Amino acid sequence: MRGHGAGCGAGTGAEELQEQRACVERCDVQPPARSFERSSARKLAACFGMGAGVRLVAGSVSGGLLERNHRQEVARIAAERRAAEQLRQVRQQQAAMVSTRYCWLMWTAMFQAGSERDGAAGSDDG
Repeated sequence: MRGHGAGCGAGTGAEELQEQRACVERCDVQPPARSFERSSARKLAACFGMGAGVRLVAGSVSGGLLERNHRQEVARIAAERRAAEQLRQVRQQQAAMVSTRYCWLMWTAMFQAGSERDGAAGSDDG
């Protein structure tokens, strides 16, 4: 109801036109001009607005998902690099330990060989 009195504006099409004329005679007021076209335009505008809103929301959601996936990928790559660097450091430490141990063993072996030669040469003299 549009406020023109009881029963005004309730019909559609030809009935609406008759109802509007009767309403004008009863209420002595003018009905709104082209109310059907205006309501259709409003509905159409609302549909376009709703479609734009839906596209905006969908774009925001998909953009957020892409950004989240990008951040996860960057974090994964950074974690892999950290793990590779730690592994490189561990291997470098192990290599240094092996090298130090090897040098110690070689030095010990040379020292023992030298003292055996010295001892063997000294026992021949004595």
